[in-house]
Amino acid sequence: MTRLIRLLILCCISIFFLWLAMKDVHLGVVWESLSKFNKLGVLGALCIWMCGYMIRAFRWQIFLNAIDHVSWRKSFNVLVIGFMSNALLPLRAGEFIRAYLLNQVNEKIPTSTAFATIAGERVFDGLIVVALTIWGASSLPVPDWASATIQFSTILFIFCFFCFLIVAHYARQSIQIIKSFSRYFPKRLNPLIYTLSDKFIGGLVTLTSWKNLLLLLVLSIITWSFELIFMLLCAYSFHFSVSLHQIALLTGLLNLGVMIPAAPGGVGTIEFINVAVLTLFSIQNSEALAYGVVTHAATTIGILGLGIFALSRMHTSIAQIWQRVRNQ
Repeated sequence: MTRLIRLLILCCISIFFLWLAMKDVHLGVVWESLSKFNKLGVLGALCIWMCGYMIRAFRWQIFLNAIDHVSWRKSFNVLVIGFMSNALLPLRAGEFIRAYLLNQVNEKIPTSTAFATIAGERVFDGLIVVALTIWGASSLPVPDWASATIQFSTILFIFCFFCFLIVAHYARQSIQIIKSFSRYFPKRLNPLIYTLSDKFIGGLVTLTSWKNLLLLLVLSIITWSFELIFMLLCAYSFHFSVSLHQIALLTGLLNLGVMIPAAPGGVGTIEFINVAVLTLFSIQNSEALAYGVVTHAATTIGILGLGIFALSRMHTSIAQIWQRVRNQ
């Protein structure tokens, strides 16, 4: 019952944002935009977008290979299944599925250690997304809500990045600090806290190498360049007159928006942010909504396709994986 109530709350949030996105649009104009955009242009953009996941798999390997060797094929399969699960399940459950699956393909990497590598990836993503947003806003007037979002996200991800760096470089001291705080918890939980913290910190070992840090940063920039190109080509497919700065701001705010709790796949919040940002660039809200619907649908279909392909190679299904995760 608790899960059902949680899901209903998330759906209500999505419905609210969807209403905000649609409340002033003209459905006739939306339909006209959906019928006139360049389908081949969006398809080509989607192919470029999917190539970004190949780079993501290489980047994840840098985290993983510092712990134990994992082939690119395995890291790619597990990664896209995790992203597909995020599109299908609430509260970014795909991150937990990804950590669980990695442990299944390589038992030498515990689930909590795998989860630390995913958290590390997310911090690098956050840094690049924040940089994109700041760069996009640098030459554009932005509303107060966008400025507040940028400021909060910048502080959050820089703080997380330096926390991870400190913990990785001072692993033993970090574990001692955790042990000192564990006295406030029931004694029966202490062994579990020690084990999980030790394994989690072990997942950040790659951050102790400045060479790896630089490589992670470069691969993160390349990964998000694919995302930026996708958004720009889709905008041109809708015949929007937009600059790279404007698309950078849109891309950044869209990806910061995934932090808002919502129904699976970010339905509602993504459409709302597209409308809220694109109307700042003198694009009609009806056309902006059509653009948001198409780009959201395209990326969802793209990651579902990649995920289904990976599932077939691993001879399993999301239902089977989710059931095993819940039973753990």
